[in-house]
Amino acid sequence: MLVPFSLRLTSPVRLLLLSLADDESCTDLEVQWVDDPDHGGQGAVLLAVRRDGTADVHVDRRLTLPRADYEVGAGTQRFGPAAMDPCRFEVTAAGVQVDLGLTLHDGRDLHLVVHEDRTSPPPVVRMLAPAGHAMSRPRFFPFFWMDHIWFLRWRGARVQVEVDGRPRRVVRMGAPYRLVRYATAPMTALWCEEGSGPVPVVPDEPGEHTCGAGVVTVEEADGSPAVASVQVRRGGAALGVSFDPAVPDLGSLDDGPSLGRWTAWASGRSQLGGWWEADRRGATVRLTQAVDEPWRPGPQPAAAGLVFRLLPVFRTWPTTYRWSGTVDLGSDPPTMTSGWSRT
Repeated sequence: MLVPFSLRLTSPVRLLLLSLADDESCTDLEVQWVDDPDHGGQGAVLLAVRRDGTADVHVDRRLTLPRADYEVGAGTQRFGPAAMDPCRFEVTAAGVQVDLGLTLHDGRDLHLVVHEDRTSPPPVVRMLAPAGHAMSRPRFFPFFWMDHIWFLRWRGARVQVEVDGRPRRVVRMGAPYRLVRYATAPMTALWCEEGSGPVPVVPDEPGEHTCGAGVVTVEEADGSPAVASVQVRRGGAALGVSFDPAVPDLGSLDDGPSLGRWTAWASGRSQLGGWWEADRRGATVRLTQAVDEPWRPGPQPAAAGLVFRLLPVFRTWPTTYRWSGTVDLGSDPPTMTSGWSRT
């Protein structure tokens, strides 16, 4: 049966983000740690977000990562390898330990140090990262789930950023925390990447089937196979999208529209949702899905819950995303062209 939906995890297994108050070029720095034998093993990636919303992406020269994974914000301006020395990103019993040195794509030398020395665990925040709010030309829906994201305390942490040997100030946050945050188990997933080509297929038997980088659950609905969910897994954790009702095999649809709901979930609970439609006319099926339920933060520490309630961007950006695809059942094999838009 045909599976027109895709879900793929990207490589980072740890993230650290901070905002700069006084750099002439960059507003934010994001350090990712990759541990992926399929893309070169272990190494770091630095995203330097510029004032116009674009990003320069610096990839440890030991890694071979696809540029498509780094289409963020207003777009990737420069993407390429960098020699990183030192290159350390660990999370120990005392907290996060980062030491990174490299020459940026704009020719400036950057040295970043974050050393935490905590004696008690910080509050655990679970967050759907609002990375998608600034994407002007999305090529996927960024389902970037941070199951554990922590903020540094002012006491017991050293944060140092130098550009060409001159210190840069990091944006402050009210005591007792800094606006420096890190995640130890992120699951950054790309939902329905845009593209054009053959539609993936899985066996039409009920059960779980590998499809690309994800796992598709097929169930029987009204005597025909249907897609019940698509999910990805890492280290015992999972996130995915479930359909209600399950999406029928496109080749078995009658002419006319079929409608339903979908739910995106992580950490065992629903995070956001929307609707789907499959409208068949002869050998053509037009697919649409949109988000109409904003992110539901769920239980959070008091301070984080207040921020998520007061700043709508954390909750409402997903509702601006809409996906459409056109499937040609008459081609051999069937093909699909798809993409995202924002309202």
